[in-house]
Amino acid sequence: MRNRKTAEGDVFIATFNEKNRTVSDDHLTMIFAAVGARHGYKDVGAEFAALEDFKVRWQRSYNWIRFTVSDYLDRAPDDVLGG
Repeated sequence: MRNRKTAEGDVFIATFNEKNRTVSDDHLTMIFAAVGARHGYKDVGAEFAALEDFKVRWQRSYNWIRFTVSDYLDRAPDDVLGG
């Protein structure tokens, strides 16, 4: 991030670099499946969605669970997504 001075104060502007990445739905599902397996779920699905708020929605049954994750997290590191 760069820091610029403006009349109102500091503004932080996000810039792309090679460390930034967009997490695919498949990779998100892989992370969530690893965590879900520890809690007894055999069938785990996860996807990003353009939600207005920062949230995670989920639906579950006996051995399956589905997650819809706010796309605000599509550049989050794996350890954050696993948490």
